[in-house]
Amino acid sequence: GSLVVADFGPRNVDRLYSFLELAASTDRILLVQPKDIHLLTMMALADPAVFPDPLTLPGIGLYADPKSAPRPWEVRVRSTWQSRTVGPAQVAAHPGDYVLAWSLWDLNDLLDLEGVQEGVYIYSNSRAYDDEQEADLDRLRNWVKHMGLTLVGDPDAPDQPPLHASGHASGPELARFVQSVHPRVLVPIHTENPAWWEGSMAGSGIRIVYPEMGQPLTID
Repeated sequence: GSLVVADFGPRNVDRLYSFLELAASTDRILLVQPKDIHLLTMMALADPAVFPDPLTLPGIGLYADPKSAPRPWEVRVRSTWQSRTVGPAQVAAHPGDYVLAWSLWDLNDLLDLEGVQEGVYIYSNSRAYDDEQEADLDRLRNWVKHMGLTLVGDPDAPDQPPLHASGHASGPELARFVQSVHPRVLVPIHTENPAWWEGSMAGSGIRIVYPEMGQPLTID
């Protein structure tokens, strides 16, 4: 019966579908932001065979946070989803009926949920990789603590379960991929250790060319 907030990447559609199944299995409705509905709608228009129209998905609703000047695309979303819109008063009255798909940038909406003092904040996102992201993650922890929620999935807490799977391939997986494709030339560009490829491609016949600032790249 407590509030549940799910935090995941705004374009991680696979994770959104996972939380949609999670919400359905616990008899809750997943409430997403207008930007999420807009993304799902555009994906359905681009490839309807793979991505269904979100209006056909049971168990998903639109969270209507108060806005003084919504943008035109958001006005269209709110109008189309009017019958499946849930506002802060409804969530505050029945927090156990919903899972809120939010992130750090939506946490000020928690202040609209009057009377809600406990619940779970599920952090299913990547860890911080720079000082700015570290500061953002600290802000998130402070918000969660201020609202009396329990943070689950903190990437820096050794006793917390990991709730995020990186989309990046490991080094050995990348090496197997390159060996499978077997190009004539390999140009390492997005790496801090380009020399690693020398050992990984040894004996493969693949020539490794390193780019140099301001110099033309010859690959023939």
